[in-house]
Amino acid sequence: MNLHRGNPILRALAGAPALALGLWAGGAQAQTLYGSVHANERPVSGLVLELACPGFAAPAPQRTEARTDGLGVFTLRAPAPPRSRCELRVRGRSEALGVFLSGTTLKIEYELDAQGNLRER
Repeated sequence: MNLHRGNPILRALAGAPALALGLWAGGAQAQTLYGSVHANERPVSGLVLELACPGFAAPAPQRTEARTDGLGVFTLRAPAPPRSRCELRVRGRSEALGVFLSGTTLKIEYELDAQGNLRER
């Protein structure tokens, strides 16, 4: 029995759960990027990393940031759907590394060079 067939307001509201589910699922697409940062084989603590998707030069990139802990470990929730290209950098630095998000949790180990930029280990 279709109770909302004749009422346009009830008919519009009938689609609301599907819309809410779609919005929730869209927000659930964020991916986890984690790893650590070292300099001269020692962990770098307190370093702020910025992630921008699709990149820092994009017109309105989606951004997030994280601070490394005492062991140099960081965790970022990437604000991008699977199979996205993003960029990662140290806050205050212009040089960024490309990061490809494949839809799974991504672990990357970085080395901080003498200029304060990230390099993959």
